[in-house]
Amino acid sequence: MKKTACLVFLLIAVLLVVSVNFSVLADPEDEPITNDAISFYEEPEKIDTVLSPESIIGITVNATYSFTENLSETEVASRSDVYGTYDVYTDADGSQYVYLYDTQMLCGCVTYEFPEIADADRIDETEAISIADDFFSVKYPNQSGYSFDSCTYNECSEEYLIEYAYYVDGYKTDATFDVWLDAAGGVFAYTEFYKNRYINLSIPSTAYASAESAVDTELSNAYSSYELEKEYVTIDDTGALRLVKLVSFAVDTGYGEVINAAEHSAVISQ
Repeated sequence: MKKTACLVFLLIAVLLVVSVNFSVLADPEDEPITNDAISFYEEPEKIDTVLSPESIIGITVNATYSFTENLSETEVASRSDVYGTYDVYTDADGSQYVYLYDTQMLCGCVTYEFPEIADADRIDETEAISIADDFFSVKYPNQSGYSFDSCTYNECSEEYLIEYAYYVDGYKTDATFDVWLDAAGGVFAYTEFYKNRYINLSIPSTAYASAESAVDTELSNAYSSYELEKEYVTIDDTGALRLVKLVSFAVDTGYGEVINAAEHSAVISQ
């Protein structure tokens, strides 16, 4: 199966419940250009800027600025840092390189070459994880706080997504290193949207416990029963450190149960 489009960048900021949510990397020629929340736009002063990133296969290339994309619900000027907004550069082959806004810190790359894959060349999950581990080890030979988190396979697009989560003092954050493979094991994309965001952070266990108690009390008051889907530490738009718990719960509509999701959080005092 030859793919004509690629589901590329994981939207870390949105709620993740039953399935993994992706965002197709935007093209300014396809949609209106704005600089509001969750949007993309061109910054005139960056047009024609050329950087020299390393491609997925380790070759240095020249890439020219294409557009800026904001994946946050808040515009960049109203946030405590620029994480969530990225400058996208494109090389001569159409591969795209994602840099943290207004920096030269590379946070991801995606290629758009999708060969036909014979059944005999298809890999299984164990092989996919091994390939991703090797790729990850090249980027982070000393692990640097990341641990393997999950491997999922999208049967429709025939892609593997392998995630490595970043931990601070044993607590999981929303920073991930994500590797995408095609069905034959070829790495065609990786992202680390929150690269280096938490490297100087420490989380006191007492502060975490206090925040967790506050969230759990809120959950107990809100629902008779619920399922914990995700739990992680993040930094909100004001710069506050927060513990977030994403839960799912059943709602009786009168015609049957519907599963909803909600996010609850509390500040981790520093």
